Amino acid sequence: MVEERIPPQALDAEQNLLGSMLLDVNAVIKALEYLKEESFYSPAHQKIYQAIVNLFQKNITPDLVTVTDELRRMKELENVGGVEYLNSLAANVISTTNVENYAKVILEKSVKRGLIQAASEILTRGYDDGIDAGSLSDLAQNLIFKVGSHGLKRRIQPVREVVGPVLEEIESFRDHHRPIIGLETGFIALDEKTAGLQKGDLIIVAGRPAMGKTTFALNIATHIAMELNIPVLIFSLEMSSRQLVQRILSAESGVRFENLRRGRVSPRDWTRILTVRDQLLNVPLYIDDTPSIPTLELKAKARRLKTEVDLGLIIVDY
Repeated sequence: MVEERIPPQALDAEQNLLGSMLLDVNAVIKALEYLKEESFYSPAHQKIYQAIVNLFQKNITPDLVTVTDELRRMKELENVGGVEYLNSLAANVISTTNVENYAKVILEKSVKRGLIQAASEILTRGYDDGIDAGSLSDLAQNLIFKVGSHGLKRRIQPVREVVGPVLEEIESFRDHHRPIIGLETGFIALDEKTAGLQKGDLIIVAGRPAMGKTTFALNIATHIAMELNIPVLIFSLEMSSRQLVQRILSAESGVRFENLRRGRVSPRDWTRILTVRDQLLNVPLYIDDTPSIPTLELKAKARRLKTEVDLGLIIVDY
């Protein structure tokens, strides 16, 4: 006999939350910070929540009358239990002060259900001989990360909580007399203007074709990896890893790229190339040259490498 296990759910919390939302518009605002329609376990509760959200987006205050009309317009009123069920939701609410706690409980159960579903899919795909282990690993990471990210909520912070850490950081830079507080690019004038590449920054290098964008990015990557010994990951959607390494060898050895690519190198040039080769053998520089790599796969590979080394910079060249 196979025991059928009930997925994680909190129907009481769902009922109390929806009832509170029917009585207090502030409850709607708080719930929206945490939950989506699919966060609810009960299909009926999903529809009621969606009706409330629809009204809120139209600047209409959700209450028993407006929500009833919205569900009737959606042709879902009878499916959710009719007017009687909506009345019972509101009638059973003692206080609307625990809305945030209800939302957190519902969210936690939703994340657990998502993890169970993701694990089930990973298990099923694991028996599929048509998918290789690497692809399955990427799929597993994407599924787990996608579910886990639903539970990551960044709260609004008062400035008083942020100003202290910021001043501590400034004081640390002052005490150590560091004009460059981020990653040095190797371009002195650029570093002086930007104070280096800062953590969390998204930097876009724009320019017309064949203006040197890839070479510029490679110069930064090799400087950070070779001079600072900080791991760098390069995603190259157009050039192969061999082409990128050729450019690195050319730039670091001082041998003209056209000559290096064609093998037209003198003994002296060859010695310089071998010297750079020896340096690259111990440099924390990583290249992925998968053409047209999907965004999810790119994120999965970056996360996986981050667990292995302390990545300082990711470059996407396309």
